[in-house]
Amino acid sequence: MKNDTLAVIGTRISEIRRYHKVTQESLADLLGISPKHISHVKNATSSLSLKNLIQFCTIFDCSLDYIVLGKQSNKALAELPDEIVKI
Repeated sequence: MKNDTLAVIGTRISEIRRYHKVTQESLADLLGISPKHISHVKNATSSLSLKNLIQFCTIFDCSLDYIVLGKQSNKALAELPDEIVKI
């Protein structure tokens, strides 16, 4: 996977985690991985496994399509500009 793709995925994961007020350490505990690995995901030097991505999406009730591709699963949200959706 290209580094810029990892950066975008890491950013989406970080945004969702912060929105839910979950620390990197707490997320690591929830996923059964090290806090250092979460930091590497955020900094685009590593990625979560598919198993951990699915677990993340289940915990935070978000779409894997959104995390990986940036696609909103809600049709109404998908039609809005990204800047508005983030608000």
